[in-house]
Amino acid sequence: MEALADDLALLSRLESETPPQPINPFKLKPLLDDIVNDAKRLSAGKHVIKLDCDSRLEILGNANELRSAFSNIVFNAVNHNPKGANIDIHAGEDANFLNVSIRDDGVGIDSTEIPRLTERFYRVDASRNSHSGGTGLGLAIVKHTLNRYNGSLIVSSRIGEGAEFLCKLPRT
Repeated sequence: MEALADDLALLSRLESETPPQPINPFKLKPLLDDIVNDAKRLSAGKHVIKLDCDSRLEILGNANELRSAFSNIVFNAVNHNPKGANIDIHAGEDANFLNVSIRDDGVGIDSTEIPRLTERFYRVDASRNSHSGGTGLGLAIVKHTLNRYNGSLIVSSRIGEGAEFLCKLPRT
């Protein structure tokens, strides 16, 4: 119940507070390294989790908010994929965007479910509830965090082939 209250408070703040505070430039790799280490502990060796991120890559933003967004996606990949699944995190940039991709080769998500993934309390599997994992707010938090930075979340998936969650943040 406490996790639900915390997530609701965070989501409310993300929806109402503009711009995010504080905004500072920071190196992305240490933040992603921390998330990967936490994900490996959560996985307890059941998944292969890899990170590809240039150590020089910088982002301008609130580190705590972005940590929450990226970790929600990575932890979902751990929690919703079978033993042995690969989870690959890649961060890079192009002329206009900083891109963080979280891709797995697990069970995948039906294409009809993808448009609703970022809705509050939406769960792909109706049998899942707060006792079996999460508050149902994680991807809503991701969406609203990225929106605050004029970014976007692009989800692609095929059943039996896994999923990719691509976070696109404009370069500043």
